[in-house]
Amino acid sequence: VSMQDYLDLQSINAQFLALDTKQVALSAQALVREAVSGHPFMSHSNQSAVALRMVDDFYFCGSKQQWLHMLRNILQNAVQALYLEKDRLGAGDITITISCTPILGSISIRDRGRGIDTAHLQQIFHPFYTVDKSAGIGLGLSYCKQVVQASGGVISVVSGKEQGTRFAITLPRVEA
Repeated sequence: VSMQDYLDLQSINAQFLALDTKQVALSAQALVREAVSGHPFMSHSNQSAVALRMVDDFYFCGSKQQWLHMLRNILQNAVQALYLEKDRLGAGDITITISCTPILGSISIRDRGRGIDTAHLQQIFHPFYTVDKSAGIGLGLSYCKQVVQASGGVISVVSGKEQGTRFAITLPRVEA
């Protein structure tokens, strides 16, 4: 482990400790809109690459700060995957879909990036597992899984080499 990895880890720990963990009823639609609008995209064209499909909004219990951090992490992974394929993002390269049934809500984040090799899919939610050392130290998706599970949900991934990636988050609905 290099000194830079150690410093990165300490910085991440400090950020996580500062997050408010109070569980409240969250609107999936409002949360996703805030995560996208607050994401530090490199340019306006990158932000316009994100298409939002709001089929049905729903509420779930969670920590707003943790969820914003989690969604921004998945967005950042999608942007990085796309930049490995092309030098500029196009409309719809990332699609976030919100839908629900009477019992469950769903947030799906799909990108048209290079995809994740099937050999890595079983391990990407494990702490410190990383496919690309230049992308980080492998804590982002582990954190995402913890946030989703703290809300009683499940996160899964479907991906194939050169076919993009889709993260599916399923959550129990609550009253607003």
